[in-house]
This record gives sequence, structure tokens and C-alpha cells, in this order.
Amino acid sequence: MKLKKLILAGLALLALVSCQKDPEPFMTLSSKKVSVDADGGSLSFDLSANVYYRVLVDDNWMSIVDKTEAGDITTYNLTIAPNGETTPREGIIRFIGDGVTPLKFTVNQSGIVPRGVNPSSITVEPEVTSTKFTVLGDKAWTASSSNPQFILSAVSGVGEMEVIVTFPANESYTEKTAAVNVIISGETYTVNITQKALGKPQGILADWALGEIKATTTELFTDATLQTTPGTGGKYIPASTGNGKIEYYATERPLDYVIKSGYNCKRLVGGNGDPYVEGTIVGDYWYISGEYVRHIPEGTSIDFYFVTKFGTYVSNYWMIEFLDGNTWKPALPTSKQTETATISGATGEALATPYSAEITYNVAGTFDTSGNGAYIAVQGTFTTSVDMKTIKLRFSPSGRVGFKDGRYIDVINQSCQSRFSAQHPSNPDGTAVKEYNEHVTLKFSEK
Repeated sequence: MKLKKLILAGLALLALVSCQKDPEPFMTLSSKKVSVDADGGSLSFDLSANVYYRVLVDDNWMSIVDKTEAGDITTYNLTIAPNGETTPREGIIRFIGDGVTPLKFTVNQSGIVPRGVNPSSITVEPEVTSTKFTVLGDKAWTASSSNPQFILSAVSGVGEMEVIVTFPANESYTEKTAAVNVIISGETYTVNITQKALGKPQGILADWALGEIKATTTELFTDATLQTTPGTGGKYIPASTGNGKIEYYATERPLDYVIKSGYNCKRLVGGNGDPYVEGTIVGDYWYISGEYVRHIPEGTSIDFYFVTKFGTYVSNYWMIEFLDGNTWKPALPTSKQTETATISGATGEALATPYSAEITYNVAGTFDTSGNGAYIAVQGTFTTSVDMKTIKLRFSPSGRVGFKDGRYIDVINQSCQSRFSAQHPSNPDGTAVKEYNEHVTLKFSEK
């Protein structure tokens, strides 16, 4: 009986065991796809499985640093490297299990947002008064300018923004610069801005084509009557090119001069357009000026040129000077000479007291073939030592000895003449060159 019961119990147990099924194999992920920013970092996910599986990491910019297990659940901890490129990227971890569908865990990492400034260097012409740059990135930023004349449209912001920089035109001959510093997340990015300097002055400052402006000279320079008071009399010759004037300043007529009837000081114009003066004496001067559109920087060299001719009763020795700031300086190298005279030009008789004086000059006249003054060129180059707006020349007689007869100049008559001329300089032997297209010229030197 006992044996039968045992057999029946065994059969019942076998029947029970044969009725139970094995558990279904499974493998699941808590998340199949995640997104991370370009900075990377760490993340975790869970894998639940009751089967043996293998893990494959497709990309080397992410790695499994460790894992923890709790029953069928395994938690994986990942490290994601920063993405240094602007292009997004995708990484996959594959799970291949026995008897189950393979799984993959996908990491989508965004590309880096460019951070900094663009462009980092800007150069503009001197007349340009604004420019712009872009702050890049998605972070908060601040900006400042090293030059207070360069003003920013924004000094702070978040994310990408276009910043406009305004500044005055550069009217100087040195370049202007500004460094705009933009700080993003503790990093400094610099935009270097250069505003070019003005080009050095060049070309003609002022020019008088004497033969072509005879009508203008006649209208604006000639005197209808004798000038009897000091000054220019409001008379001048405007430049035919550029902005300038030629004037003649008459000094007070000294008491020791004999003034012949019909003479004192008178401005006239010759047949070829020559401006000339009857009554030139020591203390008078021709005045040539040329004004530039902006200031002329120190160290600028100026070329000057004109043709002149002296009457027989003016000094043969003259001085050409330029105004350097507030100081008149010789425009050509100077010489000194002691001149003497014993005969009066006015009376032809001996002077009560012989004349003797040391004079300084840098232009000396010559004779033509008739024993009168030849046409001579006066030309040279001088260099300024201060900034100026206007170039000024002064051309004046230095002595009181008539160069034809050596007499003391104490008379004002027709022979006391000086002029600028359109006629070409005489040949070395004094013969005339009868061409009439000379100019009076001030120009910026190319040397």
C-alpha cells in the first residue's frame, strides 16, 4: 500500500513539472535614444535582460565607465567626450543577446556652436565712419573698446549678435586703432580695428598760369591809381589751379627816397600776363600763399618755382623765405655780402655819408644782353617743421644799391620794378628765350 502511494505521488510530481513552461527570454532598454550637447558629459541608462548578451560600442568618443547590477537590471554609466566640430554626430552602443532581438542605444550629440568674434581683424579707409562684427556662440558675453572714439552699439548680450562700431573720419596722417575685447564664458576674444591714415599731400598746392589768366590779373591785381598807403591795397591774383594768392605788400615810403612824379607804388600787368610793380623798394615784398584742404603735416617738403626779372633801380640781391609756424625762414641757402655806394641815385652826386651795409640774400639777378635785368628762375625745396594749413612765401629785396650803376637807391621811379613772368628764363649768356608759358607753382615735393 505504501509503495503504491509513493509511486502515485511520484507520477503526480512528474505530471506537475511537465506542465510548467521555461520563462521567455527578454532584453529591453530604459531608453533607446538620448541627445546631449556639444560639451559632452555623463549619462546613465538601464538594460533589463534574462539572457546572455554582448556589448559593442561603435564610437570611441563615448565609453562605458562602469555598471551596476540588480537582478535582471544593469545600469550603464557613460562618459561623452566634447564635440569640437560644428557638425552633429551620432554614436551607437549595440546589445546582442541570445535568442532576443538585438538592441541599440543611440547618442545624438550636437555640434559645437562657434564661439568668439568674426572677423577678428578689420581695416577701413580714413573716410569710413562705421564697421561691424559678429559675436558668435550661445553664451552670455560682454564687450569693451580700448579707444573711446570707437563706440559699440551693444556692450553685452546673450548668443550670436551683430555689433556695429561707429567712429569719426580720420583726418590725420597717422592711423587710428581700437581693440574691441569680447569676453565669453571667461575667454577673451579680440577684434582689432585699424582706420587708415590720410595719404600724404601730393600734387599741386597752388599754381598760376600767368599767360592764361591775364584778364583775371588785370581785373583783380592792377591799380588804377598810385598806392600811397601801406599794405596790399586789397589786390591779389587768385591761383588758376588750387587755392592760393599772389599779393604785393607795399611798405611806408621812407622820407629818404625821392619820389619821381607819377611814381610811388603801382601794380600793373604786362602784355604776356606778367604781374609787375613800379616802385619796389626795400621793405616791400611779394607774397605767395597756397592753402590746402586740410592741415599740412610737419616734415612736408614743398617745391616752389617762378621766373622773375629785376629793374635796374632795385637791388640785385633778394631773399625768398617761407613761414614755418610763426617764423620766417630762408627757403634757399643764404649768403652775406657787404655792399657800398657813394653816389646818390636820385641826384647823381656824392652822398653826404657813404652807404655801407651787410646784407643777407639767397637770390641774385643777372644781366641780359642789353645790360638790364635778365629773366631768372627762382626754384627750390623747403621742409616744414610744424603742422600748417597754408604755405606762405615772401620774396623781398635785400639791399639798396642799383645793380646796373652801383648807385645808392634813394629814388622811386620807373626803373624800380619787380615782377613774376610768363617768359622763360634767359639763356646763360643773357639772350632772351621768347616763350611765354611759365607758371608760378607751389607743389608737394615728390623727393
